[in-house]
Amino acid sequence: MSAGESDPVPEGVPPKGNASAPAEDVPGFAPDEPTDERKLGDWRSRYWEKSARRAIQIEAAFVWLCLSGTIAGILFAAIISTMPDQIVPSQTWESLSPFVLSYLGGLLGGTLFSMKWLYHTVAKGLWNRDRRLWRIFTPFLSGGASLTVILLCASGAIPLFGPELVRTNVGALGLSVVFGYFSDRAFSSLERVAEDNLGLARKRKATGQQNAKEK
Repeated sequence: MSAGESDPVPEGVPPKGNASAPAEDVPGFAPDEPTDERKLGDWRSRYWEKSARRAIQIEAAFVWLCLSGTIAGILFAAIISTMPDQIVPSQTWESLSPFVLSYLGGLLGGTLFSMKWLYHTVAKGLWNRDRRLWRIFTPFLSGGASLTVILLCASGAIPLFGPELVRTNVGALGLSVVFGYFSDRAFSSLERVAEDNLGLARKRKATGQQNAKEK
């Protein structure tokens, strides 16, 4: 078989051109469609091409690596808090640890979301290579979004949670996991806050200029 040829199609597998379904025929996620629109006893994978199976395995390994690394990072942060002051000054670490954990928590939440989306799309036959960048970048974007939200809450710019809560390790970690899992909504909330603040700043500037002209 030459390099440009695809894997042979097994018997009973539809042609490649029929692999995609119209938007209205796309199956829903569990528990709406727990059978994945399969008949009883249909156990064969929809992804018969070796290149597709290999790509799915690579993405699964990447998500698993992110999960393992994040958990290891959280455990390492907990170990640092027990080290003597000669190695890591306790006051410095106490001030930095909530924000370090907020990024790790967001990374964990984003990784869990990517993992859930990966196995759902594979099971439903919706997986495609064009989503690879999304699955790779989502955990890191979630970490950044969680860190940003925690910083804004700690400064009082966003009155979602009190500074006392987000400045604790448990509070910062727990909230950031949730923010990371729902990072799309977190970014939308940040966008609304930015628009509101910028709109208010522009309104104040316009009012000040109008008052200066009247004087």
